[in-house]
Amino acid sequence: ITMDYNVYKAFLKRDLSKVKQVTEKFGLQRCLAARTAKNESILVAAALNTANPKVFRWLVSIVQEKQQFFARDNDGYSAVSIAFSELDLDTLKQVTEKLDLQQCLAARTVKNESVLLRAAFNTANPKVFQWLISIVEDKQQFFARDNDGYSAISIAFSELDLYTLQQVTEKLGLQQCLAHKTAKNESVLLRAAFNTANPKVFLWLISIVEDKQQFFVREDSGESAVSIAFLKLDLDTLQQVTEKLGLQQCLAHKTAKNQSVLLRAAFNTANPKVFQWLISIVEDKQQFFVREDSGESAVSIAFFKLDLYTLQQMTEKFGLQQCLAHKTAKNQSVLLRAALNTANPKVFLWLIPIVEDKQQFFARDDSGESAVSIAFLKLDLDTLQQVTEKLGLQQCLDHKTAKNQSVLLRAAANTANPAVFQWLISIVEDKQQFLIHVRVTTGPFKEAKCLHFACECGNKENIKYLLRHGAKLEAETAAGQTCVDFACNKETLEVLVELADDIKELPKEKSFTIRELLKLVDVAKRALKLPDKQSARNYLTQFNDFSLKASIEDDRSPALRKSQEDGDKRNERKQGRENGIMPNSEESPEVRMLLRAFELDSAEMLRGLISLGFAIDEIDDQFHKHIVSQIRKQQPGSKSPIIATLLQFFPEQDKNLKALELMEYAVLLEKPKLLNDLMLLPQFDIISQTLRLLIYLKPKVRSSKSETMQKVQLRALNVVVNILDHLYANGDEDERKNLFDYLTGSFCVSDKQADAGPRFLPPIESVSRPAKKPSNEVDKEFVSVMHLVKTLDCDDLFATDCISNLVDQHWKKPPPLPWSSFPHCCTGKRPANTTVWQRYIIHVVAFLLFLLYFAWYVTDFSRIQQSPAPDIILLSYALSFTLQEINDFLNNVSRKEVTIFGRHRRVPGYFTDLFNYFDMTGLLLMWAGLVLKLLGELSDSSLLRSSQVVLSASFLILGFRSVSLLSYFKVTGPKINMLKSLLFQDLLPFILILLVLVYSFGVFFFNLLFPAFSDSKDAQALTKVFTVPVSLAFGIFENAQFESCSSSNLATGESCADEAGNKAYNGILVFVYLLLVNIVMWNLLIALFSRTVTELASRAEVLWRKNLFELLREFAEVSPVPPPLSFLHYAWKLLAKRLREHRPRLQRPVERHKGDTDVLKAHVENQALDLRLDNDRIEAQWNGKAEAIEMRQLNIEQQLSQMTNTLNQIQQQIQRLYYNFNYKLDYDLYYII
Repeated sequence: ITMDYNVYKAFLKRDLSKVKQVTEKFGLQRCLAARTAKNESILVAAALNTANPKVFRWLVSIVQEKQQFFARDNDGYSAVSIAFSELDLDTLKQVTEKLDLQQCLAARTVKNESVLLRAAFNTANPKVFQWLISIVEDKQQFFARDNDGYSAISIAFSELDLYTLQQVTEKLGLQQCLAHKTAKNESVLLRAAFNTANPKVFLWLISIVEDKQQFFVREDSGESAVSIAFLKLDLDTLQQVTEKLGLQQCLAHKTAKNQSVLLRAAFNTANPKVFQWLISIVEDKQQFFVREDSGESAVSIAFFKLDLYTLQQMTEKFGLQQCLAHKTAKNQSVLLRAALNTANPKVFLWLIPIVEDKQQFFARDDSGESAVSIAFLKLDLDTLQQVTEKLGLQQCLDHKTAKNQSVLLRAAANTANPAVFQWLISIVEDKQQFLIHVRVTTGPFKEAKCLHFACECGNKENIKYLLRHGAKLEAETAAGQTCVDFACNKETLEVLVELADDIKELPKEKSFTIRELLKLVDVAKRALKLPDKQSARNYLTQFNDFSLKASIEDDRSPALRKSQEDGDKRNERKQGRENGIMPNSEESPEVRMLLRAFELDSAEMLRGLISLGFAIDEIDDQFHKHIVSQIRKQQPGSKSPIIATLLQFFPEQDKNLKALELMEYAVLLEKPKLLNDLMLLPQFDIISQTLRLLIYLKPKVRSSKSETMQKVQLRALNVVVNILDHLYANGDEDERKNLFDYLTGSFCVSDKQADAGPRFLPPIESVSRPAKKPSNEVDKEFVSVMHLVKTLDCDDLFATDCISNLVDQHWKKPPPLPWSSFPHCCTGKRPANTTVWQRYIIHVVAFLLFLLYFAWYVTDFSRIQQSPAPDIILLSYALSFTLQEINDFLNNVSRKEVTIFGRHRRVPGYFTDLFNYFDMTGLLLMWAGLVLKLLGELSDSSLLRSSQVVLSASFLILGFRSVSLLSYFKVTGPKINMLKSLLFQDLLPFILILLVLVYSFGVFFFNLLFPAFSDSKDAQALTKVFTVPVSLAFGIFENAQFESCSSSNLATGESCADEAGNKAYNGILVFVYLLLVNIVMWNLLIALFSRTVTELASRAEVLWRKNLFELLREFAEVSPVPPPLSFLHYAWKLLAKRLREHRPRLQRPVERHKGDTDVLKAHVENQALDLRLDNDRIEAQWNGKAEAIEMRQLNIEQQLSQMTNTLNQIQQQIQRLYYNFNYKLDYDLYYII
């Protein structure tokens, strides 16, 4: 590797004679094979050797494999592309002769840059671009864009000199050049404003372009040629610009973010005289104080960017006090902005003596920062030494930010000036203050702090000390590991668990919850493949204006970001009370960038925001308030697609809007790319959130048929299925019990039903379909995961081993089910009762006995008339079964999506079960039969026969319905599911088709055989129409054979058929009919049955497991007493339900007269009981772990000292290796050359 680098360096720096010596020593092929770490060859090095172009010419002439010149390195560049951007004209002419011009023109970099575009970068040799214009025939190649959206022409106007560009416009046409735009809609006028090396280009364009308004046209990011000119160009140029375009027109011009040319000039640090000139000629000085959309002004930017002399002139013209009183939208003074001016630290020093009220340097802005705290974060050692002399060292040390962060912590984050922290160490007497801020500088633990190692060792006292003094568990090393990761690696997490929620050990503002701790155990963002921070910054800056770029490029520390968030929350409460709209904090850069990600459906933007730490936990609330404020400010006719879509689903006053999360916004706006990432972020709520997502997607996918949303739905289903199966398969008995308690919401800390959990927000119906009126769904009770599973009603979920075993477990437990309408609080507190399985057996046996009794009842009909007892028993059965169906309907009243004749409808779940229709039909017939029997005994005895027939029909239907009771068993259950599909998906459509054929042929046969049908009765004719074809279809040929009549007038359909018609019927028509029906149709039915059975066989167990869940739900709600006595239980249950619904209304008058003493007494008793339980739990924890804590305290100091010594040794070894490597490298290169 060292030799390859030395050879590369020789071709990069040396002349031709030295290079030839190197190739003679090592051989040409060995030199060509040499590569750097970036895969750069000696051909690339020679292309970069601008001082010795003969090296590249020589290589072009001797290298036989010319394709090597077109090979790309890791950055995507080839020797040819670099040669066109670096070497002179004579060299490139020889290159194109040897390598062929067309092949060179066809070459592209990884960014699709042509050699024409690369030549536009060759500012040292502009004749190259002039030569290419003259020899390239297809001029449109100069306008072709690369992957970044730039062309050779756009680059030429931003890089090359005036003479070259004059030739360009002559040969390509000025109007064609002016009409050309980059991908970001940037014209050549705007690109020329970037050409700071050749400002005459911009002046020349002003003189030749007739339509001066083109200089004020904005591109996609909101910038114009004029705004960029004031940002980049020098004073002389801008003076001529204002003369030709008009000073007032320039001053009135604004960017899309409302930034004036005054503010853009404040950014022009290379030409501060521009700002000085503007100060002198602009009469209305208040324009310098006007804020743009992000809250900045020309004055605040000037203190942030410009030099001391310029600012002295500005304060003389404007007045120092007016400048000091000016604030940005975030309440930042010019003192704080000056502390950020790292290029001109003398500005901050100049302000200290001239500002009389020194306390202004300690005043905090909305984010909690002050000028002093920012100074220690940004400025150099010499400046800060003078600052402490003038403001007082002790006063600076005592100063804290809003998050209680001292200047020591800010200095520890000042990575650009590490000498500041070293100086503070030397002068501050209390060294313990530095423990929080010391970082590891090299090695695998780079950026680790003391808290990382304290958590790794498990020393509770050290952890408490560091947390009290502002250390954060979420602080990350360079490798992205938090303090909790260090604790997990050494199995000391239990120490942090003891400290969680313990306000006795830590102040309330420094404490952390167990949930916050666990969220750091498994960081949500690790579920995604995130870009590194630099890549994220580079990507996000493509979509944002200059006001956002500063926020993106600023690598904020976690502490600073946290303080910013707290400051934003204070602002939010204050401004929200004042005007009822969203405060400025919600219009922060991260919220606006997140909104932009939603507009573009860009997962890359979302991941970039997460990588940079912008997508914090509070972003949901900030994003929501931003949306609400936009809805409130929405004007009629606004064209915002996001707000317009949301207004379709939620009116402004709809309470559901406040419960929306980012994932639900993505569902509403149909952003599939964002949904793929957002579904992985809920972390501990990923199961419930993914289930809610699937519930939302189900009707959308069904109605829209979108393939993209179907893929999202499939991925979400795979996520939740894999999670459930993984948790169940890898868990032991206790872990599986906890998993089942989590799914059913059965974790309890008391006997109160309200304490059972976890429970989650139910799906908001308005997300799935537009709301017709404001809804209060958010007031609904929270539900368990199993309730969400039941609502989703997905076969694949019920087929998982986890859900299936949960269902099997609850078959062996007494009802009610935890996710039923009236769940019991704790699984361990169930009443002693029959299990669901026992109830199932009882009811199956009882139903079989009922069928036996019912069969005897309808068969021995004459005997039952002798006594009323059989009627009373059957009446009890009818009443019990009827009340059971009513109970089943009330427990299954939640609506489900169904498709009826191609249209989507929502019907109660009760009506989606096929067997419920058999129940209703059978019971209606039973009641009808009993009523007919009663009427027959009282009045008309002829009704008894009708009663027997009706009751027999009821027995037939209820007997068929009894088949469903066998669904519990794995042997018969899947086959019953197949039977339902065969009957209603295949047989029913087949019968409809067959009925059409039968009716058509029946009418034809009847008219053919019986022309004198008018003499017969209508009922007899209709019977003949269906009897003949049906008999033929089922092979009953004796009913379809007729004798011929002597006369057609006798063919009435009673005894004989028409002779001619009978001959045609028996001759060929019967065979045609049999061919169509008996051969084609019956075989079609067999084929349909075969296909359905084959399809269902692969999913038979899946469907059976789902059916088993429905069966569990049904029998968990049935009476423990079998029919015919169960009607008493159902009557009592229905009465109790009605009383429970009316209880709050009936209770209010009673409690209105209840004494305050009784209420207070009950409240104190409950509080005392809870406090006693908490004390017992805490005491048990302390007794069990006191010894372990004492042992850790004895070893911690020795372990910390060993770590410090090890880190010092590692740093010394790295330094020695670095010096040895550099010395050896220089020696080898000298020896080679």
